[in-house]
Amino acid sequence: MEVLLGIAASIIATLIIAYIISILSLSLQKRIYALIKRPNLYFKIKFNKKSDEAKVALVINKIFKSWNDKKEKEYLSCWSDRAIKVVSDDIDKKYTKIEIQGKFNVSCAKYKSITTEFIVFNEIKVNYPDQDIAIADISYRFFLITDDNSLPVVEDANELYVLEKNNGEWLVKANHDHFKYFSPRNPHLG
Repeated sequence: MEVLLGIAASIIATLIIAYIISILSLSLQKRIYALIKRPNLYFKIKFNKKSDEAKVALVINKIFKSWNDKKEKEYLSCWSDRAIKVVSDDIDKKYTKIEIQGKFNVSCAKYKSITTEFIVFNEIKVNYPDQDIAIADISYRFFLITDDNSLPVVEDANELYVLEKNNGEWLVKANHDHFKYFSPRNPHLG
């Protein structure tokens, strides 16, 4: 009898958790998951503004804010002069900082409105403090609207950023846009 009660309690608890998760927004789900997975990272970003992790997060947030606001100078100030950007799975095509600037301007001209709903920092590793290199894995969602009568393009994506510290300032050295990570549930990705 106790075994049956244990199984029933487990099933009920699973259903309750599944229901709670289903009513949460994607943004909140991702934030909760990131907090559970990396609680120290969350606290470093939120409460230790002098930490390298917080400074890296600040640069990435600035990239998205300047893109939303269509501020080219602020956007480009986040990238090192030697920065490269790789988009999607085409790892053979690397965009230089000048090409990144051109793509930024085309994007700003194409979209009337650019809005980032959320940015979640899945991980920030200051892997090589001797070399002043950091790696950030982020998830985000944004809405792109071409004109008043159009439906938004909604994009959920992951990106990897490699940042380097130059004279005490973190700058993006490389960005893998629309990064697809390997998952046991999706072994064809990665």
